[in-house]
This record gives sequence, structure tokens and C-alpha cells, in this order.
Amino acid sequence: MPSLKLFRSPSRRQNELVSNLNAVKMQPVRAAFFCAKYCQLTNFLSDYSPPVKTEKDVFRSWSGRGERLRSQRGAGGFTLFEVLVSILVLALGMLAAAGLQLSAVRSSQQSSIHTLAMSLASDMADRMRSNDVEMNKEDSDNPFLAVNFQADQALTEPAAYCNGSTTDCTTEQLATFEIYEWEKRLKEVMPTARAVICRDSTPYDATTNSFKWSCAVGSTVGNKAPVTIKIGWQGKTASGKLEKLADGSFSPQIALIVAPYSR
Repeated sequence: MPSLKLFRSPSRRQNELVSNLNAVKMQPVRAAFFCAKYCQLTNFLSDYSPPVKTEKDVFRSWSGRGERLRSQRGAGGFTLFEVLVSILVLALGMLAAAGLQLSAVRSSQQSSIHTLAMSLASDMADRMRSNDVEMNKEDSDNPFLAVNFQADQALTEPAAYCNGSTTDCTTEQLATFEIYEWEKRLKEVMPTARAVICRDSTPYDATTNSFKWSCAVGSTVGNKAPVTIKIGWQGKTASGKLEKLADGSFSPQIALIVAPYSR
């Protein structure tokens, strides 16, 4: 491949000298003078002409341009990678925030149900204290101590509705009606609830770290077992799993002791 020869463009003065030289070719008298000027121009061009670029120089020029283009492409690709990583980090952060929000909603819901159950237990305790005649009877004759409610079971309607001023009800009928009203309300607001009222000296089970549904008065002479209202429901943990015991059932969430009816 022939080498490339690149020359610097002559200046305006140089162009004038060349034009004058061409003009005097027909004038023999002044030929010698312009010949000297032409020689000076030739020497000037030879002295100040740029260096000739070889094939290797041209290749280096083009290879340098290619490296710059490749560096620009690499920079653009690296920028796109950073954007994708940023989007991934943002998505993970949003998922974590959504998980925390869902956990907070579950905890708030369980707290609301717990507050409602405690309110219902306190309401039943007030009903029991207001009917002192039935509460002072033997345990086998006390209708309050026979409460074993489950939300999936049908309610037994009372023989008399003691909700009017003209209704003449005995203390036993009043107790039965109040138990019915309480269970009906419990079923409406807590569809998975269960409630037990009994005498229990040890409502807490240390082996399972929870309250228990079974009731134990105790065999020790003089042991005073208090009347306890137990309410439980199918709750969920913060992760959304159902709270279950080893047998698949759920334990009581609250146990309210009704004083002073201890024996």
C-alpha cells in the first residue's frame, strides 16, 4: 500500500509567488529574478512541509478512535447497569416496607380483638356480680359456671326474655337470659371465639406458655379457686401464620378472674 503524503496548505504569499512565476514565463527579461523567488518558495515549502504520515501512523490514529468509541460504549453500559441495580434496590426496599406495614396492620388487628374480648369479659363479670343470688349458689346450680360457648354451635334461646320492665323473671331466668345475650354478642363480633366460665386455680399452663381451657379446682383442703372467664379466638402471628397448639387448637387469649367469688 503506497504511503500517504500530506502537505500543509501554502499561505497567501506563497500562492502569489507561484502565480507571478507562471505570469513571467513569457517574459525572458525578468525570468532570472522570478527564478530566484521560485527557488526561495521551493526551499520554503521543503523546509516547512509537515512530516509525512506513514501507514502505521494512520492505523494508530484509527485504532485510537476505536478505543475511544469502545470506552464510550462501556461507560454507557455501566451506567445502565447502575440504573438496574438502583431499581432492584428500590424494589426490595418497597417490598420490605410493605411487609412491615402488613405486619403492623396484623398486630393492630389482634390488639383490637384483644381489647374487644377484654371488654366482653368485663361485661360478663358485671352481669355475674349483679346477680348475687345465683353466684352464691353451689357450683352445680350456678348457670354462669356452666358456660362453655363455641361460635360454631347454635345458641339455646332462654325460656323468658328478661329485657323489659314488665317482665317478671326469677334470678335464674335472668341469669340464663343474660348468658344468651352475651353469647349472641360474642358470636357476632368474634366469629371464631370460644368462651368458658369455671372455677380454676391454675388457668395458666407453664408447659405451653399459654392459658388452658381445662379447669382445675384443686384437691387441697381450703384451696380457694376463683371464678375465671376465659375467652379465646383464632389469632395470627406477625408473619400471618395461625396461632395453634400442638393439637391444632387455639388457646385462650385472656383469663379474667371474677372476685370475690372464690372458694
